[in-house]
Amino acid sequence: MPAVLILERTAPFQPQEPPPRPEAVGPDWVTECNRLYARGNVSTLELAIVVRAARQQMKRNWSKFWRSSAPGLPFSKRTADMLVGVARLVGLSEQTFAHFPRGWSILYPLSRLEHDLLDRLVQVVEVHPELTLAEAKRLVRRCGQPRPPRPKRPAVKAHLNKFADFVEATGDDWSLEQRKLASAKLREILLQIELALARSAQLPIHDITSQN
Repeated sequence: MPAVLILERTAPFQPQEPPPRPEAVGPDWVTECNRLYARGNVSTLELAIVVRAARQQMKRNWSKFWRSSAPGLPFSKRTADMLVGVARLVGLSEQTFAHFPRGWSILYPLSRLEHDLLDRLVQVVEVHPELTLAEAKRLVRRCGQPRPPRPKRPAVKAHLNKFADFVEATGDDWSLEQRKLASAKLREILLQIELALARSAQLPIHDITSQN
C-alpha cells in the first residue's frame, strides 16, 4: 500500500493588521518597529516588511542612521539587514507560511531559496514549525541554488563628486607639473572607461581609440 503524506493542519498565517507604509523614515517608523518587535516571533514577517521599507527610503543614509548614538531600536544593524532579507518571503501563500518556523534567524537562510522550492519543502515536511536554525542552514546547503546576494555596486558617483570637489577647492594651488600629471592620468582613466564602455556596447575598439 503506497504511503500517504499527511500534513498537520495548522491555522493559516494571518497578520492582525497590514504593516503601514511610512511616508517618511523617522520616529513613526521606529515606533512601529518597536511595536512589532514586542509581539515576538509571530510578527517577524511584518517587522521585516517595515524594516525593508525603511531601508529602501533611506538608501545611502541607512548606515549613517545606525551609526547614530540612539537609533531607538531594540536590535542591531546586522539584525535589520537580515530582516530585509526575510522580507523576500513576502509572496508565499499563507498556507505555506503557516508551516514555517518563527524567528528572523531561522527565516533568514530559508529566504534565500526560491518560493517554488519552499512550497515543495513544506509539502514533504522538510520545512515545518519546529525546524531549528542548524537544520535550516543544512537544508539550504543541501538544496542548493540559493538566491544569489545582490552584487554591491561601487560608489562611482560619490567618488567622482568627491574628486570634483577636491579639484575645485585646490586646483588654483596646483603647480604646472601637478596639472600635467593630473591631465595625463585623467586621460588614461578616461580611455579605460571608454574601452570598457565599448566592450559593454559591443562596439569595435578602434571606434573608441580613434577618437583619442
